[in-house]
Amino acid sequence: MFLTGLVWLLADWQKVRTEGDEWQAAAAWLLAAHGGGAMVTLLLLGALLPIHANRAWRGKRNRVSGAIMITLNAVLVTTSFGLYYTASEVLRPWISNLHLSVGLSLPAFLIMHIALGRRLRRMRAIRGMSRKVFAQVSGISERYIAQIESGRGNLSILVLRRLAQATGTTLEDLVCEQPVQADDWMLVRDLLRRASPDAISKAKAVLADADATAAAPAAPVDRVALIGLRGAGKSTLGRLAADRQGWTFVELNKEIERENGLSMTEIFSLYGQEGYRRLEQEMLSRVVDRPGPMILATGGGIVAEPLTFNMLLTSFFTVWIKAAPEEHMSRVRQQGDLRPMGNDRTAMAELVTILSSREPLYERARAVVDTTGASIETSLEALLATIRS
Repeated sequence: MFLTGLVWLLADWQKVRTEGDEWQAAAAWLLAAHGGGAMVTLLLLGALLPIHANRAWRGKRNRVSGAIMITLNAVLVTTSFGLYYTASEVLRPWISNLHLSVGLSLPAFLIMHIALGRRLRRMRAIRGMSRKVFAQVSGISERYIAQIESGRGNLSILVLRRLAQATGTTLEDLVCEQPVQADDWMLVRDLLRRASPDAISKAKAVLADADATAAAPAAPVDRVALIGLRGAGKSTLGRLAADRQGWTFVELNKEIERENGLSMTEIFSLYGQEGYRRLEQEMLSRVVDRPGPMILATGGGIVAEPLTFNMLLTSFFTVWIKAAPEEHMSRVRQQGDLRPMGNDRTAMAELVTILSSREPLYERARAVVDTTGASIETSLEALLATIRS
């Protein structure tokens, strides 16, 4: 309908500009096609609304956005009949302008839905949450989340807020366009939110000076942090490498469990994604303050929190322990650790999505050790060579 209406609009403009018979005939034909498309759309809406709208209304889902969409379609229908039957030269321009405005605005809603769905899917993937787990945390049905991520779901502010809370992010990050350097911007923004008035004044002075540059101090090479997805071999390789080097080995998630007296599953159940990230940041800060050489194995999703990841990058020599998706899945299943995907039939697709979403963040590590198809001893020697070099 949008395309036929847009093409008719162009043909009508050419008809007025050139006063040619061919454009007049084309405009008349396109107007008829547009009207036919409108009748088919009305039939489809008539079949859909009694089922879809009633079910959504009873479930108290997206009443506001749903009402807006119904209203916009009702305006289109009313104004189209008005243009067909109204002969008044005073009313017709007003009806025509209203019909055009509403009709041309509908694609913008569709584009917004699609862009928002993709951004939501990326945030969920970076945090390593399957759609099933995301539905449980947010309290929104798995089917409805799938509709939102595909750009077919109607949204309301309340639903968006619940989705943002479930991913441990803000409504602003979910809705607004991200700048080119999105990760750096989120880090700077979070630092500013926590900064004292004096620190903000100093930051303003630095930002105002275009020539001001400050290089971040290099992380010590005798303090190594391993990042990567579960199943890459961070804990196994980290423990063996620490024994070889005579260094301390620390597993961040084990430290969090020991400090709180709870398993990771219990922590996520009690505090959710946002609460876990807060505990992770606090524990990392304590580990950074510990003296002496060490190898730290981190959780796969530590890259999702800008402040925490920046602390890791500036305090440790970071190494990305990399593996192919199939090996990640195989090793995790062998360990008997199936979270967060569990019995999800689309577990492999979810894992590939998570890995592809996190790769730009993992690539910020100082070095990479690929364990795909390699034995533990071979991977260990590669990690030791990276550390010693």
